[in-house]
Amino acid sequence: MSKTFYFSEFSGEGTAEKLNAAMAVLKDNPGSTLVIEPGEYLLTTELARQAQANVMSGAWGKDPQPFMFNPDYKYSVGMDFSGHKDTTVIANGVKFIVDGFMEIVSMSDCEGTTIEGLTIDHKRKPFSVGTIKNCTTVSETEAYFDVELDEGFEIQPGTPIGMRYFVYNPHTERLEWPDLYAPHGKYIDERTVRYTGKWLKKNIDGWRYYIWHTYHSRPAILFQRAKNVTVKNVTVHSHPGMGITGNRTENILVDGFRDIPAEGFHMSTNTDATHYTACSGDLIMRNCQFIAQGDDATNVHGYYHMVIAENNGRYTVRNDFPDGIAHTQTQDYPDVGDTLEINDHMTLTCLGTRKVLEVKRLNNRECELLLDAPLPGDPVADKTFVFNVSKLPRLELYNNLCKGNFARGFLCKTRDIYIHDNIFEDIMGTAVCVYAEHSWREGTFSRDVRVENNIIRRCGHLGDDDDSVSGIELGIFTEEPPAEPQIKNVAILNNSIDCPNTGKAISVKYVDGLTVKGNVNHSCKQTLDISSCKNVTISQ
Repeated sequence: MSKTFYFSEFSGEGTAEKLNAAMAVLKDNPGSTLVIEPGEYLLTTELARQAQANVMSGAWGKDPQPFMFNPDYKYSVGMDFSGHKDTTVIANGVKFIVDGFMEIVSMSDCEGTTIEGLTIDHKRKPFSVGTIKNCTTVSETEAYFDVELDEGFEIQPGTPIGMRYFVYNPHTERLEWPDLYAPHGKYIDERTVRYTGKWLKKNIDGWRYYIWHTYHSRPAILFQRAKNVTVKNVTVHSHPGMGITGNRTENILVDGFRDIPAEGFHMSTNTDATHYTACSGDLIMRNCQFIAQGDDATNVHGYYHMVIAENNGRYTVRNDFPDGIAHTQTQDYPDVGDTLEINDHMTLTCLGTRKVLEVKRLNNRECELLLDAPLPGDPVADKTFVFNVSKLPRLELYNNLCKGNFARGFLCKTRDIYIHDNIFEDIMGTAVCVYAEHSWREGTFSRDVRVENNIIRRCGHLGDDDDSVSGIELGIFTEEPPAEPQIKNVAILNNSIDCPNTGKAISVKYVDGLTVKGNVNHSCKQTLDISSCKNVTISQ
C-alpha cells in the first residue's frame, strides 16, 4: 500500500544522512511518496568537499577530467533511487545548496520513479567569475587583460584556469569568446588572473569573465538501467559536469526542467544540460529551459564499436569513445536479442544487420559477441563498426527554450525524431543538428525526422565563415563521404530563422527522402544548402 512520508520525520547528521534514511524506507515501501518540506538544505559529504578541494588546489592537474571521469572515481550520491519501484519525491520550494562535487540525484536500477520541484545550486560554484580590467595592447601581436575575481571566487596557484572561458557581452547580453586571440591564463594572486594573447581588438574593461575549472564529471541527475522515469519542474543552477545524463534507460519524461544560471550569474552547468546514451522507448523533453550551459542543450546517441578480433565465429568489439568508456563511465554493450547494424569504418555506410545471440563482457571497453550470422568481409582488418539500433529512443522535443549556450542546441543521433515549437536564441553553434560523428564514435544515421515550427534567432555566432550553419543541419562527419545517402525521410517545415551575418540557415547532406517547405530565412547569407541528397521536394 502506498504511503506518504515527510523528510522532517527522519533523523541524521546533515541532509545527506537524512536522505539516505528516507530513501531506504521508501525502497522498502514501493509506490510511496516522500515530501521534502520547502527550504534551503546544505547537502555535503567529506568526499564531495575533498573532490572540490582537489580540483581547486590543482591536485588533479590542469584538467581534472581524467580523475573525475573514469570508472574508478569514488563519489558521493545525495538522493539514491537504486532498487526503488514507483517512488515519488516531491520537493517543491526546496533548494539543495551543495558543498563540494557530487552526484545529486541517482535514478539507477529503478522503475517508475519521479522527482519534482527540486532546485540545485552550489555553495562555491564550480566555475569562477570576475570583472575584466587593465585591457592593454603592448604591440600588434601582444596584448593582455586582468580578471579581478569576485569575493567568494578565490583561486589557488594550481587551480585550472586554461580550460574554457568566456566573456559576458553586456551589449549582446550573451556569452562570447574573449576578444583576445589564443589567451593564456596566469595566476597573479587569489583574486587576479592575467590572460595574455594576441590582437585585442577592443577595450572590454568592465565586462564579466567566466572561467571553467572542470569539464565532465558526475552529472547532477543520473538515469541508468532504469525504466519509466520522470523529472518534473527541477532546476539546476550550477554543476561541475552535466545537468542530466541518461544511459540504458527506457521511457524518460523530462518536463519543465531548467538548466539555467542562478540570479546574478550568466552561466549554468559546466557541460551539457542533458545527454542520453543507449536509451530506448520514448524520450520526451518539453517545457524546458536550457540557458548558458557550457555545451549542448542535449545530445542523444548510441556508440559505434569497432571489431578488433574474431575467434571461432565470435567477435570482440571495443568502444573507442575518446573521453572514456561512456558518458556515465559504465560499459556500453548490447543485450541478447538486440539488433546490430554493421557500418563501414570510413563512411559509416550500413552494410547490413545481425542479431545478438550471446554477450560476454570482457572489460570496461570490450565485449565478445555471438551473432546470428558472420560479419561480411574481413571485419578486423577493415576495422568494421557495429552499432546497437535496439538502444535508440523515439525522441520528441517541444516547447523548450535554448539560449546562450556554447556548442549546439539539440544534437540528435537517433531515429523517429520530432522537434517542434521550440525557441533557440544566441546559441554559439547550430540550433538543431541531426548527424552521426565518426570522431566521437557517436551515431547513428537518423530515420524519420521532422523539424517543424521552431523559432531560431541569432544562433551560429561562433562561426565566422560563409560555410557555417546557424539554423538546422543534417549530415555526417565521417572520414570519407558515403556513396549513397544514409539519412532517411526528413521533413523541415515552417521554421523561422533570423541569424544575422551567419552563413547558412539550413544545410542538408546525405538524405534520401527530403521535404523542405514553408521555412523563412530572415538574415542568413544563404537560405538552403542541399548536396548528396535524392528524392527531394522543396516548396514555399
